[in-house]
Amino acid sequence: MGTSDTEREPIYVFKIDGEHLFSHYFQRTDIFSELSEYYNDDEYRFEVPVDDFPRVLELLEQNHYKPVPVEEIEEFAVVKDQYTEHKDILRNSVIHWSRDGYNFFVMQTPQAVESAVEQGATRIEETDLVLGL
Repeated sequence: MGTSDTEREPIYVFKIDGEHLFSHYFQRTDIFSELSEYYNDDEYRFEVPVDDFPRVLELLEQNHYKPVPVEEIEEFAVVKDQYTEHKDILRNSVIHWSRDGYNFFVMQTPQAVESAVEQGATRIEETDLVLGL
């Protein structure tokens, strides 16, 4: 008997610059070991080239995860004035950068977006700014 989608842990995956990016803490070291070649220690995320993604997708699905491709990255994006407190927002982002006096963040999950807003960030969709990815 298979695992239903409601029992699978979602991992939101963002296709940016020819790579599939996601951030997730794997409690099982065997899964992390299988994916370690794609892990960027400096950015705390996995960066999987498009050609390698089918293998990673299969591994995740076989281990009770539900990879969720994000089509509308803007729905996961928030901004905050540069030089303001943002370490907890940064911790829950997949990618971030600064431009024009703002810090831009693409968050890991919808819940992380909500948390960032509670911490003073603004959804990119509620501004005149663009992601520029």
